[in-house]
Amino acid sequence: MRSGTLWLLFWEFAGEFFGNYSGSLRRLMNFQPGESSSVSKSFEYAKKKFLENRQIKIDSDFLQLTSLGRKDLLKQFPLLEWRKKKWDGVWRVVMYDFPENKKSKRDSLRRLLKKLGFAQWQISVWVSPHPVIKELNDLLVEHELEDYCSVHESRRVVGSSDMLFAERIWKLSEINKRYKEVLKEFDENKRLDCLKELMRDPFLPRELLPNDYLWESLMKRVVSLPNQ
Repeated sequence: MRSGTLWLLFWEFAGEFFGNYSGSLRRLMNFQPGESSSVSKSFEYAKKKFLENRQIKIDSDFLQLTSLGRKDLLKQFPLLEWRKKKWDGVWRVVMYDFPENKKSKRDSLRRLLKKLGFAQWQISVWVSPHPVIKELNDLLVEHELEDYCSVHESRRVVGSSDMLFAERIWKLSEINKRYKEVLKEFDENKRLDCLKELMRDPFLPRELLPNDYLWESLMKRVVSLPNQ
C-alpha cells in the first residue's frame, strides 16, 4: 500500500471521527515533537499531489477529503462503503470448481473475493456478509470467471449463530487481541503502520463483531490530534 493512499485514508477517518477539529493536520505532521522527518516529507508530498488532483481541499486551514478523493478510495477499498451500514442478515456464498489447467484463473478469483470481503469457509467455498453481488458479477464477467463459479445468498448458516460463524471464519478474537496490543504500546511515529494494519480488517457489520472490538478505538488513536 503506497504512502499516498495511506494519507487519503488518514484524511477520510480523521474527518469521520473528528470533523473540522481545532488544529490542522499540517500542524500535526510538521510540528508535533518527535515526529520523524520522513513522515513529514511523506505528508507534504501527498498533500501537494492530492491538492493538484482535487482529491483533498483546504478549507479554513483544514485539510479535507473531497468527494472525488473518497470515490477513489472506494475503488481501492470497496468495503468502506458498507462499514457503518446495518447488516441485512444475508450471507453471500461463492462456490467454484476450476480444472487444474485453470489455476491462474482460480488464483485471480481468490484475489477478487478477498478484495470484496469474502473469506474462505471451505476449500472451494467463500462467504461474505456484504451486499456485493452486483460488483462480484461484474468482476466475474470482466475476468471471464463466471463459467467456473456459482453465487448464492442465504439467510443463515445452519448449525451456528451468525456471530460464532463470523468468529470462526475471520478469527476475530485474534485480530482484536492484536489491536489491544497495539493500543497498549501505541507509538505516535508509527501512525501509518497502524493504519495499514487497520485496513487489513475484514470490516464486518457491527452485528457480527464482539462487543469489545477495538478497531474504532485504535483508528481514533491513529488519526487523533495531540490535544484530543
